[in-house]
Amino acid sequence: MECKDAALKLLSFSDKTVSEVEKRLVSLGYPEDEIEETLEFLKEFHYLDDFEYCLKYMRFALIGKRRGVLGTNKKLKEKGITEDIIQDALHEFIEQEGLLLEKERASRVAEKLCAGRNIDDKLLSKTARKLISMGYEKDAVYDAIGRLMNQKRVEFNE
Repeated sequence: MECKDAALKLLSFSDKTVSEVEKRLVSLGYPEDEIEETLEFLKEFHYLDDFEYCLKYMRFALIGKRRGVLGTNKKLKEKGITEDIIQDALHEFIEQEGLLLEKERASRVAEKLCAGRNIDDKLLSKTARKLISMGYEKDAVYDAIGRLMNQKRVEFNE
């Protein structure tokens, strides 16, 4: 199978980053010059575009899965995307989607996790761990837990 055909077949299953396609083609044993030519072809015809990939992934992770920016950026770096492209895509994404601040998003997720439950120290710890595992920055987690603690105090005083 020709290198271009292998790359197109790989992309027919799901979107990939330039790095992911390159690694796959290397693992299939194609020569480096053929891989470079294929990658240029795929970029030229917009089959591969790391910036667009970032935007799609951010929509999936930040809105669909309600993940944090920190964790989303980490995943994109693991997929071989450069920090510059990630930051440019994040700014574009925030502009397009009007994304709420990280602290507001973390607070909303925390409130949903604790809705209808007695807020105690155990639940607060569990919620904090969940927010961290979802990729929220620590200051956003502290802020969300602080808001829950204030809510707990208000309910207790009533």
